[in-house]
Amino acid sequence: MKKTLALMLLVFSMLLSLCACEEHAVQSGETPGVPLSPIPAASEPEVSPSPEASPSFDEKEIYRSFLSENYEKLSAACFGVISGIGLIDLDMDSKLEMVLFDAGASASMGVQLFDIIDGGVECISSNMVDVAEQFGGEHLSDVQVSANYFEDFRLMRDAETGELFYQIVSFNGAVDFRFYETIRFSSSDGVLTLTPVAYCYEETNIDTDEIVFTEYKLNGSVCTAEEYNTAMEQLALCAEDTGYDAKGLFRWSEPDYNDSFEGFMLMADAAFALAE
Repeated sequence: MKKTLALMLLVFSMLLSLCACEEHAVQSGETPGVPLSPIPAASEPEVSPSPEASPSFDEKEIYRSFLSENYEKLSAACFGVISGIGLIDLDMDSKLEMVLFDAGASASMGVQLFDIIDGGVECISSNMVDVAEQFGGEHLSDVQVSANYFEDFRLMRDAETGELFYQIVSFNGAVDFRFYETIRFSSSDGVLTLTPVAYCYEETNIDTDEIVFTEYKLNGSVCTAEEYNTAMEQLALCAEDTGYDAKGLFRWSEPDYNDSFEGFMLMADAAFALAE
């Protein structure tokens, strides 16, 4: 069921591929109700290297040492199990970030994102309060990510400029609610930055399955359904999915990737190798 949901979300992500398209809107004569640029000018990625860019030996050792020293705290904060790990250059600055999936407790798993700042590892985004409190710092974002697969992180190409950038449709839900939030990743002063682009939230009556409440946002600001839909129509053509799949490993990838320290580090080493 999760795989089906993931495929549906991938299609959703491709249809709602979002990027800075204000110029396109002006040229087409359309005037959206709210600003549509998904990233402020000051937060534009500094470079756009190949997605195959790999971390240096030192970067791998920094992440590995961090995991080795803090495994117990991280595991305890992630419902007792770190389900997945991978290295992805999410902000396209030639320096890979570390992605950890927690054990999950609903329609998706929580994602924790880490970057290397001044030689140390810092949490940039986390669904787990304990992770954020113990490993977050001044760069901690209030934007959270929920997903089920590394492939949910999509490498996109701006149709006008050719710029490469990562985005994800973060999602979660239960019998009475669901939400989808498209998030774009960039680099600001060499640090991973998460920018919310579009958000849709729905609550339903579990007896009638009728939608009883909705909320829409563009660039973090509440908007009307009409503004949201208009923006989606304008932005859908602004970027294309490159087809590149972000890489990482989950506990269920191999029998030896169990919930012990040794099993986790085995998974981490194998995941780090995928980034080469």
